[in-house]
Amino acid sequence: MKYLFFDIECANTKDGICKMCSFGYVVTDTAFNVLEKDDLIINPDDEFDWYFFKKNSRIKLPYPKEKYLEYPNFLGQYKKIENILLNDYKAIFGYNVSGDIKFIKQAYERYGLEPIEVKAYDVIKISKEYGGYTGKLANIPKELLKDEGIDLTSHKSVDDAYKTMIVLKRALSLDFCGIDKLE
Repeated sequence: MKYLFFDIECANTKDGICKMCSFGYVVTDTAFNVLEKDDLIINPDDEFDWYFFKKNSRIKLPYPKEKYLEYPNFLGQYKKIENILLNDYKAIFGYNVSGDIKFIKQAYERYGLEPIEVKAYDVIKISKEYGGYTGKLANIPKELLKDEGIDLTSHKSVDDAYKTMIVLKRALSLDFCGIDKLE
């Protein structure tokens, strides 16, 4: 069996609606070995919040605006996203995942598509229960990542999905509990 970790970034949330610009995911086996990962870049079909590209912004998107515009919009990517989300997993996880699930629903509604049902566990809640990290993913302590041997970029969806996996893996190791306790 496999686990899915995912994260979404938005170009803006004007009028309370996310204009998705990336969907990142990591698929692991039950021992948290990475089997697959990718960052699906999405043309948001809308403008970007100016703050994401401001010189001293605390939140920066990982790619230049022009790169996002080279990719298909959500209509051109949703089948891939659907296939990823609806695959057969033991569990799906996200960090503060209710926002990401809301973004998926909004994208389907925005493009007049029949929404899909996604059930996911919130890693921040699980980590809190086991005494693990509960801060922002952008501020994840370097000691949590020290054994990974890779550089991760905040607000790059695939990297944030990877960080989510690390937070869960570390939280569960603190208590030596099995992930089966979640079911």
